[in-house]
Amino acid sequence: MTHFAGLSKTAQARLQKLADAAGRTPHDMLKYVLRDGFEQTEQEVRLIKKRMVEAATCPAVPHEQAMERIERALDKYVDPRNLR
Repeated sequence: MTHFAGLSKTAQARLQKLADAAGRTPHDMLKYVLRDGFEQTEQEVRLIKKRMVEAATCPAVPHEQAMERIERALDKYVDPRNLR
């Protein structure tokens, strides 16, 4: 474990746990903890990890298919006379 002068052993252990969860070093995470506090930084790491799992498990629509859907919706719902 990296040691940071001025941080209690409890805070150092918490920083290490946070860094492990984020896949970063304690040094990398320290700037966020100093700026935002432990609670906020831990919450953000949990949310990012959750969103990464969701992104990996959600079916993605290819860009070309998404654009085709948008075009069909525009053709169906937008009156071209209102675009002038």
